[in-house]
Amino acid sequence: MKLRHNMTVMDLFCGAGGLSEGFRQAGFHVLAGQDYDDRAGETFAATHSEAKFIGGPIQNVTAQKLLKAAGVKKRPSCGWYAKQRLA
Repeated sequence: MKLRHNMTVMDLFCGAGGLSEGFRQAGFHVLAGQDYDDRAGETFAATHSEAKFIGGPIQNVTAQKLLKAAGVKKRPSCGWYAKQRLA
């Protein structure tokens, strides 16, 4: 039974992407996978062409890298909106 929803996944410590594949088959959209092993990343990239592979040690992966991989663009600070109470 395939679930129908618009959920997205980022797979940390993804290896070759087995867990990502399970999520994909369940109807999730895989945005990115991260792993230290670049050879596993080659397999991940080959089998999950819609996702971005982020290689290297997890301690070097910033929130900005993950957001960029997810396609999140910078937006204006919400400070102005909070001051204006326009949220």
